[in-house]
Amino acid sequence: MMKAALALTAALPLMLVACGSADEGPIRRGPVSSSSESPASVDERHAISMAVEQAASQLNGAGMTFMVLGPAQSHSGSVDSSGGQRSYDDSPLRIASNTKTFVAVAALKLVESGALELDRPIRSDLPARLVSLLESGGYDLDAITLRMLLNHTSGIPDHAQTSVYFQDILDDPSREWSRAEQLEIAMDVAERIGDPGERFSYSDTGYILVGAMIEKATDESLGSAVRALAYPNLGLLDTWWEALEPEPDGVSERFDQQAFGGPLLRIHPSVDLYGGGGLVSTVGDLAYFHAAAAKGDLLDDPALNAALITPTQLSRETGNAYGMGFFVREYAGETCYEHSGFWGTLAVYCPETNVTVTSAVTDAEAGFRALRPFTEAAIEAVR
Repeated sequence: MMKAALALTAALPLMLVACGSADEGPIRRGPVSSSSESPASVDERHAISMAVEQAASQLNGAGMTFMVLGPAQSHSGSVDSSGGQRSYDDSPLRIASNTKTFVAVAALKLVESGALELDRPIRSDLPARLVSLLESGGYDLDAITLRMLLNHTSGIPDHAQTSVYFQDILDDPSREWSRAEQLEIAMDVAERIGDPGERFSYSDTGYILVGAMIEKATDESLGSAVRALAYPNLGLLDTWWEALEPEPDGVSERFDQQAFGGPLLRIHPSVDLYGGGGLVSTVGDLAYFHAAAAKGDLLDDPALNAALITPTQLSRETGNAYGMGFFVREYAGETCYEHSGFWGTLAVYCPETNVTVTSAVTDAEAGFRALRPFTEAAIEAVR
């Protein structure tokens, strides 16, 4: 893939933008090289470069990496706001809740095969230990379905949003968590949401239950099962389930993610591992998966593809339109499908113009606010 480094003044952070064919698929890119470009390609790359420069002014010291898949051209690059010379292009990173899109696709593949059912009570599809914990919390497992878990209407609260959970992470970042321990926090500490099917309320706990259902239905680890179900043929060379799968050979140095005042890697991956998060990927791999899922390329049943991207009325009422693994949001005047991740990732696919933008920052607290304006500018640049 052809690359070209931007000529910038010394006062600006290092920015690199690469340009190539949008249909190349996920590949590991080599060093910067030069080649001839059409006038349209030059104009498009210049517009992307301007979007990157604007984003750099909003990063507050964070670094950024991105991938833009346009109808004809792809663009990738990075920003090192520290003034150093590091390129983050192709760096693997924890994608946190962007994992939910992968998990939703995997669960729906099992619905297609008959191993799971969207509207069957979840009692028989969960391990006995989790059933016991949910019942001890007063939850009626004959009223909760996989559909409700996937679209966040189950009434099960989110352990990850409790102050107790955050404080435990800060007190002992290296602690190894189990799925059952996280569910216990949701049962014992989190505020009850409501009856099943009554309200939309985003819940990592719901997705760790989906992860358990996938494991039970397949008799595989979550990493192996999701790989086989959700993306067996996409060629995602730099995507794996942290702590559950080995790091692939030949991956680049990890993205320098920061959280709570220090390196993210000091925090044990089990903090966000069991279905609400857990995957490590690159912005390139994430772009190709996110687009394929949103386009309906990964499921055979049109009704299930529609369920992924069609928001429930309950979610619309909250102003957070959500289907199953996708939020629905407007960018540049177009209806698009997105998901973000707590550690500072964002993936967006816009069907009308066939544009996908994925991006990540090294420090979500400092720089995440730059990602949506960058995404909007990138969409306008390539459509």
